[in-house]
Amino acid sequence: MKEKYTVDIGGIEMNILSDESEEYVRGLARLIDQKVNKMVVSNKRCSTTEAAFVCCLEYLDDKLKTALAMETLQKQRDSYIREIEALRRENLALKKGSALTDARTGNEAKEGAESK
Repeated sequence: MKEKYTVDIGGIEMNILSDESEEYVRGLARLIDQKVNKMVVSNKRCSTTEAAFVCCLEYLDDKLKTALAMETLQKQRDSYIREIEALRRENLALKKGSALTDARTGNEAKEGAESK
């Protein structure tokens, strides 16, 4: 259920509707507020609104890069899983082949001993 929270970012008070807990929403707002304030203090020509937009762009950039990295990792994981499955099938086939060879060799040895 969505809850309404009032947060302050860069001196601008706003209402937020969220399914998340109040603690989580306030924590996010606090992190953004710190980043916005740091930008405004370090660059006197940067307004609070500009700093907020820059933060927004940076966070969206991080999110997209993380999503791409996650996709790459999932593809790599899937490749590893396919490789492991192929190696297991190969190992199983080798074990079956070895068992057949051992069985044949054992039978041949018995047959050779009986003929003597």
